[in-house]
Amino acid sequence: MRAEQAGKVDELRVQSEYCTEGTRMVQRILLIGATGLLGEAVAHGLQDAGFRVRVMSRSAGRARAKFSEPFEIAEGDALERTEVEEALAGCDAAHISIDNDREDECVTHVVEAAKARRLERITYVSGTTVCKENRWFPLVDRKMKSEQAIRASGIGNF
Repeated sequence: MRAEQAGKVDELRVQSEYCTEGTRMVQRILLIGATGLLGEAVAHGLQDAGFRVRVMSRSAGRARAKFSEPFEIAEGDALERTEVEEALAGCDAAHISIDNDREDECVTHVVEAAKARRLERITYVSGTTVCKENRWFPLVDRKMKSEQAIRASGIGNF
């Protein structure tokens, strides 16, 4: 593991010690987009920090090829709200790391399902160029809509 990644894992480990709501620690996190470039590192970092990680992927086979036990695999598409709801069952939090032309729609499904399931926290990988001045670019606009939906949900986020 590179020093940079090790530092991130250490940071997650410290955060996990303080990641509580009242007296209940966040235990299981649904990770949407885990088979992607950023998501895979996040999944391993969360697991190394002591969280149980459920990976949601459109392809269970692809997810199983990347993640062995104790990772949980939930096959589903974030564009399908019912599949997101099913994947969130028993989870305390969700992390979103996706990038596609309908990303804001996926995030909206996650937010709606998370509110219905009373999740404690949603985290989201956005981007360094996401600012009002760059909203003319469709990718930035989708990410800004996604960020707004998460902030407006009332669910803890960072």
